[in-house]
Order: sequence, then C-alpha cells, then structure tokens
Amino acid sequence: MALTESALGTLSEVGRLRTVMVHRPDLAHERLSPSNCHELLFDDVIWVRRARQEFDAFVDLMRDRGVEVLLFHDLLAETLTDPEARAWLLARRLRPEEVTVMFSDELTAWMSAMPAEELATGLTGGVTVMELPADIQRVISRAMRPTDFVIAPLPNQLFMRDTSAWIYGGVSINRMYWPARQPETLNLETVYRFHPRFRDEDFQIWFGGVDHDWGGASLEGGDVMPVGDGIVLVGQGERTNARAASILARNLFHAGAARVAASVFACSGICFSTSGVRTKPGQMTLVRTPIFAPSFAAARASPRRPCLAATYADFSGEASMLCTLPM
Repeated sequence: MALTESALGTLSEVGRLRTVMVHRPDLAHERLSPSNCHELLFDDVIWVRRARQEFDAFVDLMRDRGVEVLLFHDLLAETLTDPEARAWLLARRLRPEEVTVMFSDELTAWMSAMPAEELATGLTGGVTVMELPADIQRVISRAMRPTDFVIAPLPNQLFMRDTSAWIYGGVSINRMYWPARQPETLNLETVYRFHPRFRDEDFQIWFGGVDHDWGGASLEGGDVMPVGDGIVLVGQGERTNARAASILARNLFHAGAARVAASVFACSGICFSTSGVRTKPGQMTLVRTPIFAPSFAAARASPRRPCLAATYADFSGEASMLCTLPM
C-alpha cells in the first residue's frame, strides 16, 4: 500500500507489498446462519474457527516476509477512543433512517458510553435485541424476537479491498452498490478520517465519502486496478458503473495522478472483474472464460480525450483471448 516509507498509496498491483489492511473473521461470521446469510450478502455459513486459523497463518506469512499488516478491528477500536470520531460515526450509523426513530436516540446514548473495543465489535458484528439494555428491551420485546438484529452484522467487512481502493497517491472510499454493505464503508472512512495513522498523512481522496449524495454512482475496489505508469483499469458491471468510473477518472486526471483510465464492461450485463486482466509493456490484454458473456467492450479515456471508445470484441467459441487495448 505504501508509495514510500512515509507516503500512502499504490504504484502498481504487481509491485512489492509493504503494508496491507485486513479484517479477521469476527462476531459477524459467528452469527451467520442458513436463514440469514443470503440477506447479509454472504454466500454460505462458514467454519469460523478454521477461518480464523487460516487467516492467522496467512497474516504470519506476510509478516515473515516483511509486510506490515494492519488489523482493521484494532484500527477501528483505536479510532473510537477519540470522542469526536465516535460521535461522527454514530451520528451517521444510528440515524432514524437506518435504525428507526424508536431506536436512534436510545442506541446513540448507549453506544456512546461503550468501551471502544466493545463498540468496534458491535459495529461490525451487529447487535441483537437480547444484547440491548433492559429498559430498551422492555419497550420492544413484544415486537421483536430476542435474536433479531437491531444493528445488522457486516460479514463482508472481511473483504477490505471492496470498501476502498488505493490508487497511486490517494484512495477511493467506495459507495457500495448493495445497501447491506454500505455501513462497511462508513466504518472504514471513520478510520481514514480520525486514526492518527491516516489522519496525519497527506493523501488524496479520489472518490467517495458518506456525506455526499452519490445518486446512482457505485464503485467497488475489487473492480479497480492501478496497472502502473499512470494507468488505471476499472471493470464495470452490477456493482461498479460508468457514473462512478467517470467521476473517479476525472478526479485522477485533474490531479495529474493518472494519464489513462480504461473501463471495460460486459455487453450482456454480466459483470467484468479486473481479475481477468493481463498486462505487459505498451498494452493490456483482457481475458475471458467461456462461462462469462461472449461480448465485451472497452473504453479508453485520457485528460485530452475524456471519452474514447477503443475496442469491442465478440467471441462465441472457446477462445480465451478477448481483446488487446493499446495504452
């Protein structure tokens, strides 16, 4: 993640990894069940103990190779020791529009007094009725079951690459497509705004921020790839759309942080992931597998030519090479 020892950013997806932020499987994953996992946008129930063991082993491997590993739960808990950070987050997470008028004030008062560690756990792991103070439980016990969520867990906080994307000397704080995932971005933005590790650093915000109305623009970090040499690739689909990609490109161009932004999308509506990209000097090759859509289009933009259609490819056979986009 680091450009230098003192600056934050990403020069290339294939450069040396110096710093990474990860989230250990937590209470949210313990609360997954066959009846709620799909509503929470998680594919299945997982074996949490094994997941934690595998996570810890991977973290140890990275640290053995000199990578600085930042644990998101620890960063969030440290951030929430700051009363200003706590008030900023809770004012947005516990709005009546999010938790109803019935809960907003009571939850804010209760969670404002929580120890930071417990509050961080609740904001990612969720809160059930039976975990509320007795006076709040009495008011709602006839309307809700003890195991109902007042604050939904965020099992997808695990996928840290989705909620933000570091691109050269700055970061995109992503507005997620699915409402169930949008609180993940709020948690992360709180860390970027208030934690000393980020608050005191000089970096740009290319896109995002919960206090702006983004309309229908949505962007996820798994669809963004800073290839290197001022080139950024954005895959469009269900969760990342042209509105967000164009805003991201404009801000990168205005700051002189990028010279080319290429956007790739499946013509049939199936999403395109940047995992299907191969690069070499002077060109970028897009690779598909037969299970995906047979046709794709690619658009290339630069500060001088903000929208330039570059390539359309249509394959109906078993060919795996989609198209090559000169950069």
